Amino acid sequence: MQAPCEDRRRSYAEMEPATSVNRAFLTRPVAAEVTPHRAVSRGNWLIAFAGPAATPETWSRLADYSERALHWDPDDPQLLQTAGALHWWGAWINSNDSVRSDELLQHALDYYRRAVRERPAWPDAWIDLAYAKYWRGDWDDEFQYAYEMAWRNGSWRRQVIFKAVELGFDTRQRLTPDNRERFYMALARAAARDSGWVRLMAKEKGGTFILCLALRNHQPTREYCARLGYNLNG
Repeated sequence: MQAPCEDRRRSYAEMEPATSVNRAFLTRPVAAEVTPHRAVSRGNWLIAFAGPAATPETWSRLADYSERALHWDPDDPQLLQTAGALHWWGAWINSNDSVRSDELLQHALDYYRRAVRERPAWPDAWIDLAYAKYWRGDWDDEFQYAYEMAWRNGSWRRQVIFKAVELGFDTRQRLTPDNRERFYMALARAAARDSGWVRLMAKEKGGTFILCLALRNHQPTREYCARLGYNLNG
């Protein structure tokens, strides 16, 4: 697998910064008596807030809990989605080992596919599938469909909106016309929720002009773009 660029090596923590309470929660040891289901749930917190700070040993332990939980309940869509997230995370932290990283990413994709089969109306699993495909450099029909289904089923959800924006900046020229329109809608909704994040993302992705053009009727964005010297009157 091609090594991911720095833009792709982005933890979920950048979307939802860890609070002191979350950090305290994460630093507690995983007790031996914790059940696999509870540990897998705790794994979601680790992925969301610890990012690469957690050790490979922590990842291995959580992966073991995930496997055991799925052995008892192999069709649980939340467990499948969490297993996908765990393996995506594992691929990320092993990105210097292309063989191992690709193996883990393939497992992540398989888990996400199973999750959306079991719960096809759940948007978070769809956007996770699209994100994993993007991270691998696959912008095929499956990626397009996952992006579409995430938006159709969860256009109001923060995780879907913000990930759709990030994906859209990086894949805009590869998106279908309909998905490109969904990206622009996600931009507008993200700007309404957190304009600072959207502006920073656009700057990082070299997409400030795209932001300004897409949201030229959004007064705060229009004023921001005018300060940068963009003339949107034409």
